[in-house]
Amino acid sequence: MPQFFFIIINWCVCFGMLAQNRLITGAEAVKLLENPEVTSVTELFEGEYLFDMYAKRDIGEIIIMSESVEKVIADEYIMAQDCGFVIVKTLVMTPGEIKAMKEDMLHSYYSGIGITEMMTLYGSGKFPGAESMYIAVDNPLYAVFLKKNKPGQPFFVDYPESGEFNFMVAHKYAEKKRIIKVLQAGYKGQ
Repeated sequence: MPQFFFIIINWCVCFGMLAQNRLITGAEAVKLLENPEVTSVTELFEGEYLFDMYAKRDIGEIIIMSESVEKVIADEYIMAQDCGFVIVKTLVMTPGEIKAMKEDMLHSYYSGIGITEMMTLYGSGKFPGAESMYIAVDNPLYAVFLKKNKPGQPFFVDYPESGEFNFMVAHKYAEKKRIIKVLQAGYKGQ
């Protein structure tokens, strides 16, 4: 008899855990993707990690995963520039320290230190930058700098509201690249 109760309790616990972690339905996914407060757009250029997975999808197709919902919203060609960048946090730095760091970064770059090494020397946080990443030339954050600076010429993009700046270098001139845009929203198992 005690064994019977043990089986029933295990079944209830397992069923409860499964019910808690169920995938959301298609209708719930559509509703979630319509909420701008919980969605974000990811842009993937040809050759980047996960690009091929989304390239096989149709525009408008919804993908339901265990903790997120995604929808391919665009598959097009745009002009993009391959850039390397280093993210530097400046929250605890004085303006003089920021200026000195920028000068030191320029000196390091012109003395032959590459972006990868600079990320180690100056980069901040879990994502200190990228050695190579395509950026759309019409991206409002970078458009002015990409048009003004030639490949190999470093420049800085300041973000005073978030207490950081990017050290950036375009590796080559803009080229036509395929881009897939994915609308994403996270959720917890229900």
